[in-house]
Amino acid sequence: MEKTKIDFTMTEGKCQNYFEAFKENLGGKITDNNYRLDNHLGTMDWTAYDIMDGVHFVIADTNLKEPLHIRRKVSKVKDSIHINVVKKGYVSHYFKDFDPCCYEGK
Repeated sequence: MEKTKIDFTMTEGKCQNYFEAFKENLGGKITDNNYRLDNHLGTMDWTAYDIMDGVHFVIADTNLKEPLHIRRKVSKVKDSIHINVVKKGYVSHYFKDFDPCCYEGK
């Protein structure tokens, strides 16, 4: 049976963590504050900006042929906030209660 979604686990945190996970699982290229993908899975172009210490802003253009499912492991920085503003398409999140066993700092 064929896989119907792109599915992987990564450690959340800074944008660079996402870029590294994307490159490892999807392919593509990272240059400075940018991740770019253009292959059989689709296209992605994400650029990250550091607004201030601990605050990162990402402009993302994503067009994948299959749904993307990312399981995020909690990083040492426990208070990450992810806010999505979507012009076209949708983003959904599913949150489970914090499980200390998954906290990398332990």
